[in-house]
Amino acid sequence: MIIVANADLVKHRITNFSQRDVFLFRHKVGVRYETDAATLHKVRDSIHAAMEAHDSVLESPLRVRLVEYGDFAILFDIYANISATDINAFLEVQEELLMSIREAVEGNGAGFAFPSSTVYLSRDQLPEPKTVDIVEGGNSEDEPQKGPDEKAYPVDNA
Repeated sequence: MIIVANADLVKHRITNFSQRDVFLFRHKVGVRYETDAATLHKVRDSIHAAMEAHDSVLESPLRVRLVEYGDFAILFDIYANISATDINAFLEVQEELLMSIREAVEGNGAGFAFPSSTVYLSRDQLPEPKTVDIVEGGNSEDEPQKGPDEKAYPVDNA
């Protein structure tokens, strides 16, 4: 139970949200980073045109703006007020608008972004190993002259 003083009721405007006829449509749409600047302009303009063309979208406020270079996507913020008699009518209009947004993105050659990571693999260039030649089995006066057995061993200069 809520108790409100009569003086407060008289001073303030009361809004019954269950009886409203205007609903907020606000969505962020992310397109892929591979999308070039010209395509970004086309996507933004196509979304704005689709929103303006719908009968239930009110003229003001109506914004479609590129707002962020996010972690995984270039983000557009879509903001509008929707005239609808109840929540079910609003949800129907919202669905129509979201389908129009998809058509605007894909119709201009862009694609929706999804969380992803790019991993770059490379092989570091290691310096050429240095070796030292060691000769084993020298000449002894008792043995006939033989060619030396040469072996190469790596040297660590660290």
